[in-house]
Amino acid sequence: MGIGSSLSRAKVFYTTNQFLEAIEVCQKLLIKKPKLFAARRLLALSYQGVNNVEQAFVELEKALLLKPNDPEILRNFGNLYLIQSKLVLAKKFFLKAISLDSTMAVTYSNLAFCQQQLGELELAEKNYKKAILLGDKTANLYLNLGAVYTQLGNFNSAASALVKSQELDPKQSTVYFHIYTLMMYLHRYQDALEIADMGILSHALKDIELCELLVGKAILFWLFDNTAEAEQALRLSEGIYSDESNYPNIKNLKVFHGYLKGLVQFRLSNPDFYQNENQDKNQIYFISESHGFSPCGATIEYQNVDYQVRSLFILGAKIFHLINEHPNKYKASLMHLVEGLPHKSKVVMGFGEIDCRTNEGIFQYCLKTDQDFHVVIDKMVNKYLAMLQALTQPNELELIVYGVPAPHPLNLCELAIAEQNTFKALIAYLNNCLAKGCQKLGVTFLDVYKLTNQYGVSNLIYHHDEIHVRPETIKSLFNNLDKLELT
Repeated sequence: MGIGSSLSRAKVFYTTNQFLEAIEVCQKLLIKKPKLFAARRLLALSYQGVNNVEQAFVELEKALLLKPNDPEILRNFGNLYLIQSKLVLAKKFFLKAISLDSTMAVTYSNLAFCQQQLGELELAEKNYKKAILLGDKTANLYLNLGAVYTQLGNFNSAASALVKSQELDPKQSTVYFHIYTLMMYLHRYQDALEIADMGILSHALKDIELCELLVGKAILFWLFDNTAEAEQALRLSEGIYSDESNYPNIKNLKVFHGYLKGLVQFRLSNPDFYQNENQDKNQIYFISESHGFSPCGATIEYQNVDYQVRSLFILGAKIFHLINEHPNKYKASLMHLVEGLPHKSKVVMGFGEIDCRTNEGIFQYCLKTDQDFHVVIDKMVNKYLAMLQALTQPNELELIVYGVPAPHPLNLCELAIAEQNTFKALIAYLNNCLAKGCQKLGVTFLDVYKLTNQYGVSNLIYHHDEIHVRPETIKSLFNNLDKLELT
């Protein structure tokens, strides 16, 4: 069999995923003709096909020596680095490949994916669009572009891209959670629920993806006082605790599941806590990340008037995001939400807890940049309160600010003693700055830190789990508002 026929045979093996057979044919060809570039490159790709990344690199190096400026070899290098999550190196090779050939759509889409993972969202958007112009119109590309638009807070474009992705590949499973998440940031809760149901009924989801949408449904049912449906969704998603995969959201899913399960049990065991709730009651809105689940539905007294707490949710939002100059989904979601609230509503803003964790936020930022947390917090709080005032004034909303609880002792275990003391001081200082800033502006401050604090850590009276506080906390804060402000 001639060289051309053998090479064609190897290509057939490769395109039909018979990688070992392709490797065998290519190796025989290269014994006869060591400088046969096409065989060398195909051998590298076949090694990649059997997950032998080390040998794939060896063969690509040899191919690169034969053609140092071949854009496809450079793209192949980029792909291998991308597989290894070496994003900076992958981006370097994709950019070099594009400098040699700017007509390869797949190189642009791979570069865009790299930039997306690195947080270079505006560049990723630009290069996904370039890939589309060059002919890459796959469902996966539109899925990724939709995710980028969502991150940037460009929700209308995100919806169009995600719907396009679903149209191109109706069997694609991950698109349902992407659309559900988008609807949550838009606060289109009924649409989010319908999308979750569509995903569940599609029978295209993996078990963990099914659980993710079920937990999403439980969140929606909890926020809208449908305890029975929330309980059922939580029961159907118990499989997350037996899942041993590396699914990226599994940790958050377990936290949300356990948190909501406890809240449902509390509600069923304490009907008197919610006894006065009805649709005609005055509402006070509590806008936050997952800390807002706890007070949902509670009745409180404020300024001698009874209110029912209506919790509204912005997944993963930090103060850092809300004061950031760059466009992002958290700012866009908050603006969209506030603009839709009734005129002169009373609104509690409860952000900051995610900014105050041991493994992310202010603490880790100051460690990495060697900055004084006092300086960082001063700037952050000033910008945050100014932003909240500017946001709530047009609709004459009464702003109420909720602080950050004292940290649960279990969250400090992995820190050295010196770091524990710094971390405790950081949370105390943030709350102190919020309290003083609110006092200066004439804004009510709910000092959950003062309520929960004992020697810099939680007194364990009010914590529901290691992160969230119990439903009774919001009532205690309003009942003791004058006392907490005076102490």
